[in-house]
Amino acid sequence: ESQRKLNPFKKFKLELAQRVHARKALEEVTAKLGDAELEVEKVSMMSAASDRGQMSESEVSAADELIRPAAELVVVVLKLVETRQKGSQGMLKEELDSIKDRALQSKSDLDKVVGSLQKQREGLAAQQMLSLALEKVDRAEESLIKCQEAELPRGG
Repeated sequence: ESQRKLNPFKKFKLELAQRVHARKALEEVTAKLGDAELEVEKVSMMSAASDRGQMSESEVSAADELIRPAAELVVVVLKLVETRQKGSQGMLKEELDSIKDRALQSKSDLDKVVGSLQKQREGLAAQQMLSLALEKVDRAEESLIKCQEAELPRGG
């Protein structure tokens, strides 16, 4: 009979250890997610200039440099969540699902920024081509004027 009374306490100790382990896992994943979300937010803020028009080449480069670390952090979080989800159940599984949703949202936000920066790079390339074309037109006009001057009959 005393064994029967002790069994719930044995389970309690095991369950407590599992809860502590689950809480630590959640804290780790949540901390990494917070870092990832912060990096994605930095990139988003840097690329916000694209809403106002063409970004400078230095702005695009600076945003590009932040994309890789942000993307890597999001991937790390997603892999960590998948690893932790295996065999998880109950509240832990629900929390991990919530974290996974947030990580996927960060990935989606980052993908939007990448698309925006691609358009900015295309805009910069178009500006460079336009500038080059204008230079060539100016040189062609100068050459045309020189040719016309050379063809003018010499009055004298």
